[in-house]
Amino acid sequence: MKTKVILTAAKALICQPEYWCKGTFHEDGERFCAVGAINTIANGKSTAETNASLYAWRALEKQTKKLGYAGPAQYNDSPPNHPRGHHGTV
Repeated sequence: MKTKVILTAAKALICQPEYWCKGTFHEDGERFCAVGAINTIANGKSTAETNASLYAWRALEKQTKKLGYAGPAQYNDSPPNHPRGHHGTV
């Protein structure tokens, strides 16, 4: 699966706030963080990693590092009072 397809589908998976979470790959199998969504789309499991999910993760990592974050997890899990710490920015 191509990186762009994975990232687009992962974004669609968490497009509504009720399907997004922080601090864990997934909650109740229905809510996902950005990395959990990538893994789920690429591999069918939120905690599984394959080459496809790693390529997508690295693409997202490159973008989040440009914003000054250590990576996708830190960006996704920013505190709610942080300018990027809410669903709309992820």
